[in-house]
Amino acid sequence: EDPSWLGPTSAFSFDGYLPLSDQNRWALIASPSTTNLVKTSVSTAADNKTVRNIEYFLNDTGFSDVLETTTYFGAEDSTYRSRYLFMKEDDINLSIDDYIKRSYRFGENTGFEFSDTDNFDEHFNVTLKIEGAGRGVTEDSQAIVAIMQGELANYLPGIFLTEDKEDDADKRKDDYYFYRPFTFEKRYTINPPVGFSLRELPKSEIINLGDITVEKHFTMTDDIVEAVLTISSGKRLLSAPDFELTKEEVVRFSKENPILIVFDHIGEKLLAEGDYRGSIDYLKAISNREPEKEIHLIRLADALLKAGLGLDARLAAKRAVELNGESEQAYRKLAWILQHDELGVRFGPGYDRDGAIAAYKKAVE
Repeated sequence: EDPSWLGPTSAFSFDGYLPLSDQNRWALIASPSTTNLVKTSVSTAADNKTVRNIEYFLNDTGFSDVLETTTYFGAEDSTYRSRYLFMKEDDINLSIDDYIKRSYRFGENTGFEFSDTDNFDEHFNVTLKIEGAGRGVTEDSQAIVAIMQGELANYLPGIFLTEDKEDDADKRKDDYYFYRPFTFEKRYTINPPVGFSLRELPKSEIINLGDITVEKHFTMTDDIVEAVLTISSGKRLLSAPDFELTKEEVVRFSKENPILIVFDHIGEKLLAEGDYRGSIDYLKAISNREPEKEIHLIRLADALLKAGLGLDARLAAKRAVELNGESEQAYRKLAWILQHDELGVRFGPGYDRDGAIAAYKKAVE
């Protein structure tokens, strides 16, 4: 059987996992049966794994909330366990703010915690809550999450992302050795708001970037989309030609467009297709399903107005304002609808000019 190697001087490694600096080295086993030196164990890309679960909660309107949980294995576990033990709280907060800007464009850190660095009963993990993350947004007729697939390349050593000049003849002549082979897996769960349905599920595929592999898998259950994107460094030793080919493919992949997960609002889609009755009935149904939310009444008021039912539109808009007197969106919709008469004609006989002005004033308070 293969021996189990221990690193008794490593305070941050699980039993049976050697630090990278102790791997693939000659060792002498003190035993009467020893006849020669043996090599210590060598970790693979699968051993040094990071799994990041990213759950999007798309709001009824505006930017999304996100819950991240990241679990580390192998060398990654040791690295982050020791890093968070010695980092100061201010430095942690700064690094989290920088991470949010790089990964989500913007958003507010509303909660960050990490597991006990001395607890080896579980792998080291961190949890981050983000409010108003810029990679997911809900608008009137669509809700969208942008998965930045090219960012997977950022987990590779920086040398793979440095573009060579066209006239640079000084190509790599030596083999490249992955000191830290790794696998980074991002698992997305995307929850759409009520009333939205997925437009199209992206196709699953496996991409070979030279000797590095990227896998993309997509599934959907009850309009909840799950996506798994994985990058693996593959074999540990690359020849110089293989390195150059891999690097070229990695640079190209890093520039790939984001994968857009798009949900369409069912009521708005029916309205755009000219099915006014279907749209109004659907919007009434989800308003009854979530009577505490003014957003459904706002959309219903808009559909009623477009159908020429100006009086009913006014009633729906006023109910939205009554439901949430702090909603700027509700007051703006009321102001717009009051500019129309009972048949939905703008500035037609009986439109409420004073009421519209008053509603706009409330919207900007």
